[in-house]
Amino acid sequence: MQPRLVICLDFDGTIIDSAAAKLRAFERMFSFLKGQDFILVKDILVNNQGVPREKKFLKIYHEILQEDISKDMLDHLSDQLDILIRMEEGEVEVLGGLDKFLNQHSEEVDFYIASAAPKKEIMTKLKSLGLQNLFKGISGSERPKSDSIAAFVKQSKCKLSQAYMIGDTLNDYVAANDAGVQFIGFGSEVEFVNKNLRIIKEYKELNYLLER
Repeated sequence: MQPRLVICLDFDGTIIDSAAAKLRAFERMFSFLKGQDFILVKDILVNNQGVPREKKFLKIYHEILQEDISKDMLDHLSDQLDILIRMEEGEVEVLGGLDKFLNQHSEEVDFYIASAAPKKEIMTKLKSLGLQNLFKGISGSERPKSDSIAAFVKQSKCKLSQAYMIGDTLNDYVAANDAGVQFIGFGSEVEFVNKNLRIIKEYKELNYLLER
């Protein structure tokens, strides 16, 4: 019997096209900053894609605003960001034919989500897309991606050689390496090309994994 595959996926920019909307929402939150400070905020946001929003808020407040920030304030900022994201993103669409790929292969592949987005947000969007029942497990910002990936592999009793992480940022690549699984890039990230990483733009390109 062929060993079962495990495929973990990032969420933003890998399952749905919300990364750009989130970046715009973050920028709107800090639009009160001017000049170099606002440029530094944008640099933090661009260079920390795939990192939990709480860490980005902390970095901005500590390094640019030079202020301490409480847990309650972090929760408030997260709520405000959610409102701005909904305003920015409009209708959510599934990327790369993933919905079709999930439906075709959910009986032979264990699919998981390991994301830096809040789990509540992930669940809400999956439900709106009718995809919530196609994943064996979902982990959000409450847990480091590498830990989530490792836990999912253990849960599926899968060999590391049969486990993959798919993401659209180098943070996803790092998480895959830390968990000891293979990485496949989604999209057109220049750094993926520079590192000679395998890249897909449509999920049907993964069919070769199921033919082994």
